[in-house]
Amino acid sequence: EDRKKKLDEVLKKIPAGVKAQSHLRRGVVASELIAAAREIDADVVVIATHGRTGLSHLIFGSVAERVVRECQCPVLTVREKAHGMLGEGAGGKKG
Repeated sequence: EDRKKKLDEVLKKIPAGVKAQSHLRRGVVASELIAAAREIDADVVVIATHGRTGLSHLIFGSVAERVVRECQCPVLTVREKAHGMLGEGAGGKKG
């Protein structure tokens, strides 16, 4: 319930005229994102990335990288730290 409210708040910030949808699912993040994009015939997927490199990338992998490789539609990746994609308490620091 709380996560759905957070998604709804993000949607409110999207400019008028831009069609956007949010979906709340459980499972392996990349797999669920790719499946959702296919199911709704998405025009584009926008995903934040931590931009990890080296050992941390090797250990943690990259959800964004997998989505870019396997998604049937175009994928726009943005660095979440550089663009304030995540607010405080959501895994990132704003600003």
